[in-house]
Amino acid sequence: MSKSELKELEKYGRITLYAAQKERKELLKKLMEYTKARTVSEAVFQALSFYVEQAGTRSKQNLLARSRGIWAM
Repeated sequence: MSKSELKELEKYGRITLYAAQKERKELLKKLMEYTKARTVSEAVFQALSFYVEQAGTRSKQNLLARSRGIWAM
């Protein structure tokens, strides 16, 4: 993705989730079914929010650091 494309996405506040692998696509489908979310983004945010709430302070920092690579803005 070019810098101009990234700037355009930032302008609209969109987040792009890349799931090119078959296993990831299946996982996202299951996640959407489980959370009953209407969009993939909503399902991912619900799952991430759940794990952050369940984690302790140190674990929260690690979880947020590890999940940072999931998103491309």
